[in-house]
Amino acid sequence: MAVQDRLDDLRARFPGCRIVAFADLSTGLVFAASTAERVGQERLDALCADATQQLDSAATQAVSEHVFQTQLAPAGSISIGSQVVTCVVSLPDRGAEALCMTCDRTVRVVELMRAAADVLSDLCEEA
Repeated sequence: MAVQDRLDDLRARFPGCRIVAFADLSTGLVFAASTAERVGQERLDALCADATQQLDSAATQAVSEHVFQTQLAPAGSISIGSQVVTCVVSLPDRGAEALCMTCDRTVRVVELMRAAADVLSDLCEEA
């Protein structure tokens, strides 16, 4: 399955998921994105920049252990706004690639992040 198809499938499995972006956080480059509505490149770039800051926060380890229930977990971060939840998942042993997602507050965030970790693992293995 192609990268775009995997991102589209992940977003479709979680109604209320607005953006799923596959990115390299070290360069700020978004490789591909699946969006519910038209999104400009500047918004994807900002999502990538925010994801980098989120993963550098002190709460990342606690979130990762809670979501993935292991200390050897993918790195995960959640930012909850008044209207939107932003989630980031990266694989510590796979470099700077990450999936950055925005969704409505109704989305089952823990399930989304677990599914995103599986998709990201598959994408990194194919690269």
